[in-house]
Amino acid sequence: MYLPSFEVIQSWLQLNSDWLGPAIAFMALVESLVIVGLLVPGVPIMFALGAMAGAGALDPLSMLIWGVVGAAVGDGISFQLGYHYHQRVRYWWPFNKHPEWLTKGEIFFHNHGDLSIALGRFIGPVRPVVPVVAGMLDMPPKRFYIVNILSAIPWAPVYLMPGYLAGTAVQMHGAVPVEFFSLIMALVVAAIVIPTLVMWLKSRFISAGKLYGWLGVLSLGVLLVLLVMECTGLLQPLNSCVGVWIDSIRMPYLQESMVWLTWLGSLKVLWLPVLVWVIWNLNQSRHKMVILWLLSFLIMECVLWSLKWGVGSPRPSVANHLDPFSFPSAHTAQATFVLLWLGIQLSKSLAHVPKVLVLSTSLMLVFLTGLSRLVLNVHWVGDVAAGFLLGLAGLFVVCYLDSRRVFKS
Repeated sequence: MYLPSFEVIQSWLQLNSDWLGPAIAFMALVESLVIVGLLVPGVPIMFALGAMAGAGALDPLSMLIWGVVGAAVGDGISFQLGYHYHQRVRYWWPFNKHPEWLTKGEIFFHNHGDLSIALGRFIGPVRPVVPVVAGMLDMPPKRFYIVNILSAIPWAPVYLMPGYLAGTAVQMHGAVPVEFFSLIMALVVAAIVIPTLVMWLKSRFISAGKLYGWLGVLSLGVLLVLLVMECTGLLQPLNSCVGVWIDSIRMPYLQESMVWLTWLGSLKVLWLPVLVWVIWNLNQSRHKMVILWLLSFLIMECVLWSLKWGVGSPRPSVANHLDPFSFPSAHTAQATFVLLWLGIQLSKSLAHVPKVLVLSTSLMLVFLTGLSRLVLNVHWVGDVAAGFLLGLAGLFVVCYLDSRRVFKS
């Protein structure tokens, strides 16, 4: 699809906004479709469609639903083609000219198994190839469609929400504070640097277990310092200072966006990837890993709520349907523990650069969860920092057990 033709379609969609949802689904389908997805510049087009939705043409929930449906259908068609035609796919254009494309997809599928369907969505060179390879290699359809649909759920916000936020910002006529973009850039840099630094330290330590042990102790130590400062009132000046700064960048469209982002740390959302991970490991007979991980999460939750009710710090503002206590942030702790653990598991067998990308994406989602609690004015910065450290402490305990092969059944 050439850029001028898309400009014509974009102009038409601006006049016929009711068709924007189906257009997003169609583009997500095409971007995921075998052969076609290799030729279409899907990322910039999805960004443009998301920007149109953010400009007021479509609400974010409808946008994401259309995206999920289109991506799932596109991968489903690709899988059915491979499942029906098997090795005859190799003789189709352009695979007959570039057989290495299918070869790379097969290697990726053999290395990652069922998870290749989920991972492949986010890795450009193999994205439109993995589903057809799964069909060619006779992956059971039931297993494919479960992974296909579940992996389409995070794919949609990753591809559409950046454009949506940009479109909303433009709609605000440039009224977005420069400080907000500076903060986002700082978080992106931190999300890249921190996993890179940890991986570098891991290569320098005698064992990964010792590194995770020291990081766990460090997280608990800093958390203890924050706890003392909270109980003695020393955190209040910092909380107030950051609160005033957050007030200066709090815009209406940010409020709406942060309501969506804060779901990332809610158990109402986190139970879904946790359930998928639990079912996957039970299917692989890793019962001990599942039990110890769930036990670690339960212990972290007990510590979390003991601190909340024990310290009894009030929230910055009264919020409906929330507990009255602020320290530490439950959303941030839960997102840190769950999302980073899933990122670690998904990146285990990846090369260095893809591993950093997966871990950085997970960490950025955690940062955005914490930022959403500040922008929504339901937590202080000290609460978010404490929640992050508590989640890290629990995470490093599990990583320590994993590195010591305690999970081995």
